[in-house]
Amino acid sequence: MRFCKILIFLCTSLSTISGADTLRLDQTTLELENILLNFVYDKSSSLTHLEVDQLFLADNYIHRDSAITVFDPQNGHYWLKFSLHNSHNFDDHWVLNFANWQRIEAYEISNPEVPVKQTGFFVPYKERDYPFANKSHILASIKASDINTYLVKLVAGTDHTLVPSGLDFDIRHKSYQDKINHRNELIMGIFAGIFIILFFYNLFIYLSTRDLEYLIYIGQILAISYNINANAGYNVSALANFESFPQYRSLIESFSGTIYPALMIVFTMYFLNTKVNLPFWHKVLKFLLYSIALLAIGVVVNYEIMGPIAILFTFVLLVVFLTIGIKSVRKNIPSAGYYLTAYVFSVLGMFTLLFAIAGLIPSNDFTVNYALPTGYALEMLFFSFALANKINTLKRKSDLQHTEIIHHMKEKELMQENIKVDLENKVEERTKEIEIERQKSDELLMNILPEKSIYELKTTGSSKSKVHENVTIMFTDFKGFTHTTSVLTPEKLVSELNDIFYEFDDIVERYSIEKIKTIGDAYFAVAGLFDNRDDHAERTVQTAIEMQEYLAKRNAKTKEQWNLRIGIHTGSVISGVVGKKKFAFDVWGDSVNIASRLETKGEINQINISATTHELIKGKFEVSHRGKIEAKGKGQIDMYFVKF
Repeated sequence: MRFCKILIFLCTSLSTISGADTLRLDQTTLELENILLNFVYDKSSSLTHLEVDQLFLADNYIHRDSAITVFDPQNGHYWLKFSLHNSHNFDDHWVLNFANWQRIEAYEISNPEVPVKQTGFFVPYKERDYPFANKSHILASIKASDINTYLVKLVAGTDHTLVPSGLDFDIRHKSYQDKINHRNELIMGIFAGIFIILFFYNLFIYLSTRDLEYLIYIGQILAISYNINANAGYNVSALANFESFPQYRSLIESFSGTIYPALMIVFTMYFLNTKVNLPFWHKVLKFLLYSIALLAIGVVVNYEIMGPIAILFTFVLLVVFLTIGIKSVRKNIPSAGYYLTAYVFSVLGMFTLLFAIAGLIPSNDFTVNYALPTGYALEMLFFSFALANKINTLKRKSDLQHTEIIHHMKEKELMQENIKVDLENKVEERTKEIEIERQKSDELLMNILPEKSIYELKTTGSSKSKVHENVTIMFTDFKGFTHTTSVLTPEKLVSELNDIFYEFDDIVERYSIEKIKTIGDAYFAVAGLFDNRDDHAERTVQTAIEMQEYLAKRNAKTKEQWNLRIGIHTGSVISGVVGKKKFAFDVWGDSVNIASRLETKGEINQINISATTHELIKGKFEVSHRGKIEAKGKGQIDMYFVKF
């Protein structure tokens, strides 16, 4: 009576007709497994179903006893031919389940007008016959007392996670198969509900606390949910609208399978504070975290070599997590007991599945399909308890510290009241001093760096270099400065230079030109760095004219004669702030070197400009072309004197 619910009974006829077994389906039987039939092996993968049918008719097939020796799922196609007999006096339906084949094509030989049915894990979900999850089902609908003959082509793939173990397949009555499918959906729905509740509950806590551990934990929930549904095949049906998903499923799941252990490592590092509490194991975890990324790539590139290494790596992770959990409990790290308990549940679920696959324990729906999800669900539940307990522990410590602080505050309340006024006065005085110092600092910075660079340094702590495509660079230099230094006292020399550069600074500021620096007796400035004006060349030339005019007037009144050469060039530069303690703003580029060469090749009391600058000021200033002049390291350069 214990088998009274079995729907399908398979009975092979005493004799075979043209190599095709007739399978009689009886309503009193529910399920039949491990069907093995005679078959044709198409090693070249080139035969059509009509050609294969002729081979069966000619008894040119491989006997079922040779299936184990001939079977090679990586090469060729396999063809099965069989007949299904509906012995009932009413129409009925059965489901044929071919596990782990890339593509299955079923031809109804007895009724050629019926379109070919196809399924398999590489076939788009919506094109599969009787689709459910990632199962490979073919629906056989047989009229009362009829016998339908089928020719089925089995095509294996290269997916290392789905490899057929043989040519056997299952036949189940449709009502029984539907019952199994609905039961699986219900159970997986319960797991999904648990993970959804945990996700939103802990998401709410994260949004309230902004605790990074909760964010990592939420990531674990998502990763586990995806992997569980991937193992059950529900991701294929959930993503049915993406026709190419089945082809990339193995690749995606290979990578997604590494996300959870990576998050588990990060969660362990943060939750148990291994950097402080377990420094050696913290380094081990960091090494394993980097190794996961390499293994993920390696498994995709060459599963035959890296697959066993990945499995071994998984066992290493199990041992490491278990060891860390035990050591954390012994060191009385807060919530370590919850962590260890949670981890043990996932390990039990994993080993239950492995032992069932290996045949060490009974293989049933729970051990094969639901042990691992149950272990993961309990693990995530206890991790949630662990996080909540950790927060409560920290809250209790915080409350205790708060109580102690209040106690000390009451003891010192009178003393604090006495010093309050004095402290406020000192704070006010110090605030004023700080404000004065800040203003001095800002003024000093304004004399050293551009305003935009100062703002970047204050807000970000650094100043990014910038490329300026079109600016005008000016270099000035005094002729005979070496001789001047020998005839003037140091005090007089510095005083003279200070007077001149003071006036130069005023002229430069008046025309909104950025002074870069002075180098000895040289003066270096650039126009167009931080403004959007197009007249930078014109302003620079006007600045140079006023500098020469100022010196001419000064030389007419003083005994010391200062003769100035000025070089101007327009081009692109790079600007930035350099230095760690003593910041310095500077510009670089080939245009700077050309401007320096123009100054060197100029003449005293003249303004020497390049052709690019001349193009920008043409018609606004009178110039004289000097011709092409050799400049060191730059070759022949067109140079012009500005008349003033």
